[in-house]
Amino acid sequence: MSNHRLKTSRGFTLIELLVVIGVITILISLLLPALIQARHAAKTIVCLSNLRSIGMPMTLYMTESRGYSPESYRFEKPYQHRINR
Repeated sequence: MSNHRLKTSRGFTLIELLVVIGVITILISLLLPALIQARHAAKTIVCLSNLRSIGMPMTLYMTESRGYSPESYRFEKPYQHRINR
């Protein structure tokens, strides 16, 4: 007599898959606020960097031009504002 064994593949049951999906969902829900805060912090850093890129040349210009700001050609008459120190 030959020994016949049924080949049964040991896969995941539906309950096991649902538990894994539930655990992954909980982990994502815990990490999502941290990712949102990190994205906000990155945008803040970029904004501050842009402000510094504008402010440094303005400061250098005003230092060289006795406190006058650069002219603005947006208005009909260019204005120069002196900053009181």
